[in-house]
Amino acid sequence: MKLLIIHKGNRDVCDVLVNSKSKNDTAIVCFLAEQPKETSKSAKGVRSLFKRYASLGRNGLTASLFHEVDKNDKIWEFIKGKLRILCFIDGRKIILTNGYIKKTPKVAQSAVKKAVSVRDNYHKAKKEGKLEVTEK
Repeated sequence: MKLLIIHKGNRDVCDVLVNSKSKNDTAIVCFLAEQPKETSKSAKGVRSLFKRYASLGRNGLTASLFHEVDKNDKIWEFIKGKLRILCFIDGRKIILTNGYIKKTPKVAQSAVKKAVSVRDNYHKAKKEGKLEVTEK
């Protein structure tokens, strides 16, 4: 598994590389870039949340912007408008897993399952020494 640090600070915000040949081909960067006009401002806003998290950690964001959506699996969510970016925390790294547009009052369980799958793959790669982390 390959990760790209997209924001570095007291904490590192990492995105999963989808195409190892291009540092711009990451799961969340692509998801945000593909947003239609009606969610493009939220996409820009969520990027600023990543920066704030890198500098200040969880304490720099209110629960309305960042909170735990699955306490058993320890999956967290960045919130900006209707956009949701799921992630998990490993030490001083936060790994962004996937995003979705919220359409109902409840958390999309399919998105949480995908985040758990990415987290499990991450821990497996880390344990096997197959985790690569690069910077922009």
